[in-house]
Amino acid sequence: MLPGAGSVYDGIYVNAIIAASVSLAGAGLWVAGAVRHDDTLRWTGIGTFAAGRGYGLVSATVGAMLFNAALQRQLFLSVPL
Repeated sequence: MLPGAGSVYDGIYVNAIIAASVSLAGAGLWVAGAVRHDDTLRWTGIGTFAAGRGYGLVSATVGAMLFNAALQRQLFLSVPL
């Protein structure tokens, strides 16, 4: 729901800022294209928004995996994946 929230959970704030910024820029272009009835601007916004959301989803997932692996090593846990 919130771009970058997963990366904030992981403690990787740079990824959160990137995901949120690209998603916000894409949403702005998308709305601007819709208001101006400019299909090129609208599709550019949709693509930019999708890229930001995709980056956020992948980076948060990878970050969570790394975070959980580090936590397991720290606590000497052996949890099957």
